[in-house]
Order: sequence, then structure tokens, then C-alpha cells
Amino acid sequence: MELERTLAIIKPDGLLGNYTDDIKRTIVEYSFSIFKERIVQLDEATVEKFYAEHSSKCFFSRLKKYMTRYEVSHSPDYLDV
Repeated sequence: MELERTLAIIKPDGLLGNYTDDIKRTIVEYSFSIFKERIVQLDEATVEKFYAEHSSKCFFSRLKKYMTRYEVSHSPDYLDV
């Protein structure tokens, strides 16, 4: 049986607020496994590609600024940076 994989991103507020351990504990409590984890600084092109479905929304420029300002934690299999 093939395993399903789910992307989880701990966004800047989670890292800056020191909630990383609580978030990962919750993920595991809900029967998910964390196979890989990486902390990265996203660039604008990656954020634009990942959030393309929101590109026409009024909040898109704020989202790009927010997601590129600080590091995020994610699974490297799903966000190619």
C-alpha cells in the first residue's frame, strides 16, 4: 500500500513564536508521521508558484511579503526550494 503524503508548513509566526514543538506534537497526535523537515527562507518566485491559486486575491501581495520575510519549516518533498 502506497503511503499518502501531506505537506505541513509551519509559517513564520509559528517559528518566531516558538510554537514549532507544539505544532509538531499535534501533527503526531493526529496519527501523522513527520518523515522530513527543513527550515528555509522562501523566495518570491517559490511563493508565487505555491500560492498561484490566490494570485488574483487582494491579500496576495501581503501573503508574499509575509512568507518571504522570515524562515518557514516544511517537508522538502513538496516545496522545491
